[in-house]
Amino acid sequence: MFKLLIFSQIQKLVENLAKLNKEKLKTMESTENRVKEMYKLAFDNKDYEQQSKALNNLLVLARDSEEGAGR
Repeated sequence: MFKLLIFSQIQKLVENLAKLNKEKLKTMESTENRVKEMYKLAFDNKDYEQQSKALNNLLVLARDSEEGAGR
């Protein structure tokens, strides 16, 4: 009985963690988040190479997505 109770609690914990992980992944992969990250790299960075790559990535995001172009 005790083992079953612990197993049930562990199962609920794992399900909650999986749900949170899925939500976090969805946020991290969102176009809005990508635009924000590239914007930071493009304009808040002193490394010319990273700035150049970030600006190119922003152009690709803008071309590929209406949402990205609106940001």
